[in-house]
Amino acid sequence: MMFGRTTYNHTPSDLKHYCMARNNVLNLRDYRGWPFVLMFWLKTLWFYLFTRRQPGRIVMSARAAYAGLRGDFSGHERYLL
Repeated sequence: MMFGRTTYNHTPSDLKHYCMARNNVLNLRDYRGWPFVLMFWLKTLWFYLFTRRQPGRIVMSARAAYAGLRGDFSGHERYLL
């Protein structure tokens, strides 16, 4: 990915992806800072636009990130069976 410079933790599960995106954004903001949140978003955009074309995952990631930044940890329930 990105010409062999980075990797992305992809999962086919919507539930796992939502939680991963939400938690990564929140943890990166709190422990590493906004530049790392931006880098995570660049990786997410690259991965789902070029490496594994699934633009719907970008929308899901955006919802997850927004929920994490708001402290809303109930959004994953929509992906439970």
